[in-house]
Amino acid sequence: MEEKTINKPSMHRNFLYVTLTMNLVSIVFGIFYYIFRFYDYISNVFGFVLFITYIMNFILTLTYDRIQTIPKKSRGALRVLSVIYLAYSILSVLMMLGGNILVQITYGPTFRDNLAGLLLNMAGFFGALILGSIFSGISATRINEVSRDVTDNLTVRSKGQKIGAIIGQSISFLLLSLGVLTSITVLTGKIPEFLSFLYILVYFIPECALYFGILFLTATILALRLIPKKKKVYFYTVMAIGLSISAIHVIPSAMTSVEVVIANNRYTAAFGSSWQSIPAVDEKYMTRSPYSFARYMLGMHPNDYTVQRDVLYYDGYADPKDENISLYFDVYEPSGNRSILPGKNSTIIRFHGGGLQWYDKGLSNMQKMNYYFASQGYVVFDIQYGMYGDPADGNFLTPGHVLGNFTIDDIMRHVGIFVQYLVNNSAIYGANINSVFLSGGSAGGLLTTTTALTLANGSYGYLYGGVPTPIDVKGIIPFYPWINVSGEGNIKGSPEMLRPYNLVDTNAPPCLIFQGNMDSTVDPAVTQLLQDAYENADRPCATLPFFFAEHVSDMFFEGYFNQVFLYYMERFMYQYR
Repeated sequence: MEEKTINKPSMHRNFLYVTLTMNLVSIVFGIFYYIFRFYDYISNVFGFVLFITYIMNFILTLTYDRIQTIPKKSRGALRVLSVIYLAYSILSVLMMLGGNILVQITYGPTFRDNLAGLLLNMAGFFGALILGSIFSGISATRINEVSRDVTDNLTVRSKGQKIGAIIGQSISFLLLSLGVLTSITVLTGKIPEFLSFLYILVYFIPECALYFGILFLTATILALRLIPKKKKVYFYTVMAIGLSISAIHVIPSAMTSVEVVIANNRYTAAFGSSWQSIPAVDEKYMTRSPYSFARYMLGMHPNDYTVQRDVLYYDGYADPKDENISLYFDVYEPSGNRSILPGKNSTIIRFHGGGLQWYDKGLSNMQKMNYYFASQGYVVFDIQYGMYGDPADGNFLTPGHVLGNFTIDDIMRHVGIFVQYLVNNSAIYGANINSVFLSGGSAGGLLTTTTALTLANGSYGYLYGGVPTPIDVKGIIPFYPWINVSGEGNIKGSPEMLRPYNLVDTNAPPCLIFQGNMDSTVDPAVTQLLQDAYENADRPCATLPFFFAEHVSDMFFEGYFNQVFLYYMERFMYQYR
């Protein structure tokens, strides 16, 4: 018995000091991550350390008052500190997510431009770890060598403590109720009918589910922390519900390992194995692993680039049908010595989605994708095009000056005008028009595919100023492409332009497709039409599936779906540039 009494404090102290060390190591790792921007396999080590640190902190908040060698007088302060840590941890998850999104929607490349988002992310990340360090450090210094029989767990709470516990539990249960709803969305790809006005969340929840899983786990532990231990049935019921909700939100992230295996096999089958042998001088600018928990939490901060916004390429005043429209583009260019970057000035043309009726370049076209590739040496054009709609209905997300009574043929005519502009002005931007990639999501995927295949076909030179192939398209990257349009609604026009998979022939450029298996807007069977057409024409194409991904599941740049696809996308362009 005496030996057991001596060993227990030692075991507890070791756990506390290991927890403290893990918090401090995570802080140091985070500082290095922000400064040196390492996105290789070391970031996975960092992610693993960070994950274990979170778990150890959570375990400590639940178990510290069972360590009987911590003096009773210290337990009150530790109880308050544990609640503060858990409450801040809930906020920290939202701060890290919000900071990453804020950086993602910011145009500017400098630290100052992104300062608000970076500080928000840092405050969430470092704040939680600092509190974890303080909590574990104080617990370690308060532990005694002598084991005592203390029944502090059952100490009667003051009125203030009871009120605080009720408030804390109410917040936790509100979050867990929300977790039940988001769990339904993760598992089914749908949102409860009474929340249909929040349908946009169907797109966002699956790719951010791991954030929410951590948030709901923290809320569960906070609720458990505030439930008196004598209410065991209540305690274990909340634990079971909370852990189940958290586990469901981890599933999409946990499936990335399977998705990577499938992606590797499909990519190699379509494009060969040479993509795995990239010189270190170029690979250092790319992501070195398909997924990193550290990147998911702390973001990915590209190297330098420059951006010019709202460059006019077409004013339709001379054409009666286009008299009310003016079309602009943003161009993202590499900064510094372009010759050392892997992109080598290859051109990327990006088309935004929105059913050919809504949205715009920039904010609604995953702009971090644009400046990420600019920082790799590509010249990226994010373009507007005419869309179907009343100019009077223009708004913040859909400017009125792009709207008119346009068919797909009109829209492709506008795309052709941009291509002509690019050919005539490529030298201004240092854009290599003999190495061009097209990319876009949803309706942007339709324009990506239609543009590439009409160029490759050679029979649609009238769209491009009478020149059959004014640019050399090396590859296309459509995301969940909306390529089976009936032509019976607002969007009308030539069938082959609404259903461009019928244009695939032996000249079709290589194709890499992003497709969510739970996409409720573009059925995966639609994407399969393009995949089948490529296979029938004996042309290289690979569709990378993501099991729990909905439509627009690359909306969050740091999300696991987008991380995995980005890894193959940058290698695809490097291989064919």
